[in-house]
Amino acid sequence: SMQFLAHAFQAHHRILCHFAWDYCKDEAYNENGVSTWVSSPLALFEYVLSCHWMWMALAAPIIISLALCLHVVEWVIMNWWLAVPLYLSTTLLFHGLGIRKQQRQIL
Repeated sequence: SMQFLAHAFQAHHRILCHFAWDYCKDEAYNENGVSTWVSSPLALFEYVLSCHWMWMALAAPIIISLALCLHVVEWVIMNWWLAVPLYLSTTLLFHGLGIRKQQRQIL
């Protein structure tokens, strides 16, 4: 949805403000009252939506993939206390499955 894309493309802003809140204390706005952090992605989306359907179809997977990557990076950074054990348990699980597969091939 457009809301997810807007939210995902503000991940860098939320991460920056989380760790360096002084940087975000004095937000700037354009003549339409839109934050300068929002105006560039908004202009990009408006341009893509005004293009021919073929260009939109080519740009959509790239934009959605980038949004998902930004969303995951933000989630990992903001929830590191949950991401680290999840990563370690997943690594151990797949390592254990790899060892079992090797043992079956030997037999």
